[in-house]
Amino acid sequence: YYKYPALVPPMKWIDNNAPNAPEIWMPQDNSLQVQGLLSDISNTEIVNKYVLYLSQDEAMLGRRPIQIIGGNNGLQAFYFSGFQDFIPSGADRFYIAVTSVDKENNESGLSNIIRFQKLRNGSWPRRLRSHEPGG
Repeated sequence: YYKYPALVPPMKWIDNNAPNAPEIWMPQDNSLQVQGLLSDISNTEIVNKYVLYLSQDEAMLGRRPIQIIGGNNGLQAFYFSGFQDFIPSGADRFYIAVTSVDKENNESGLSNIIRFQKLRNGSWPRRLRSHEPGG
């Protein structure tokens, strides 16, 4: 058992086209979950995985997967939970983004990024900011 999951390298000799990036948001109940949707489904790029990235440094998003869940073109909506164990001890802020992966293991770019800032009472609020990568 490994602490962090790994992605299989892409099969670029079969297909080099990455799927579209999903859009993510937080539920209204302030729980530490991420919900998402791949709204622009392609007939040629069949999505079979969604990958969650979490980091204290926004620039490091996309380097170390935290969770990978299965998906398919018929299931456009998805959610991640249980990532609290990956929030670094003592962190007062962290960022989350998600990618989609197709059947040839081509990975999309990052979704919109959600930033969490710890409150003075020690709890994590719902989404503080959502923006496009690099924005």
